[in-house]
Amino acid sequence: MSHVIRHIPHSSLVIPEAHRQPFVLSDTELDFELLRMTDGYTDELFDALPGVAVTFPVSRLVVDVERFEEDHLEPMSSRGMGVLYTQTHDQRPLRRLLADEERRLLLDKYYRPHHQALEAAVERALLTQGRALLLDCHSFPSRALPYEMFDHQTRPEIGIGTDAFHTNDGLVARAVMAFARRGFSVALNKPFPGTITPLKFYGREQRVQSVMIEVRRDLYMDESTGAKLRGFDAFKLQLGETVRELAAS
Repeated sequence: MSHVIRHIPHSSLVIPEAHRQPFVLSDTELDFELLRMTDGYTDELFDALPGVAVTFPVSRLVVDVERFEEDHLEPMSSRGMGVLYTQTHDQRPLRRLLADEERRLLLDKYYRPHHQALEAAVERALLTQGRALLLDCHSFPSRALPYEMFDHQTRPEIGIGTDAFHTNDGLVARAVMAFARRGFSVALNKPFPGTITPLKFYGREQRVQSVMIEVRRDLYMDESTGAKLRGFDAFKLQLGETVRELAAS
């Protein structure tokens, strides 16, 4: 399945020391924020799948590569969570206002290279396989956090995010059926909608298909401590089998 690209944007807990100073939280508070906002272990959960992985190496608290670069285009900027966060999960100050040069440095160092790598991976798949399937790999908390714009009280175990142009009906059906067949509760575009596609191909190239797979965190980790559950490895195996099935055709 060399046409498959796994996109893993939010798994890292790393805040480089060079970028720690602007954060106004204590170390303890920052650790708690990382626990709440990180898609814990998604790099491990999805690592046995076919294809290549494009994994963001630092925390989304430093730069969020799944936001639009310009805040006026990004709905989450209204919550202080544009490409460079200024607010915490419970809407407290996270980081001081960055100077234009600091913002440019972060985007040049992290955001733009990541998107270039994702675009290049999709382009290679198109050139060698004639198609590309992007799996946008995430997790979400079992209870909505205060910052969320979509406060669904009942949360499925698996959320499937779609795009009207880049997620065809067959892919949607395979994704829902693959998880439902294994007994998971599944919802489309809940608790979060959408899926990523590089801007170069967005709305232009239907050979690029994309689907977001979001796993509820209490299925594999203790949300209060960040520790893996005892059944982590078995769950990872089941997840891998399911995702391989939806990506097979």
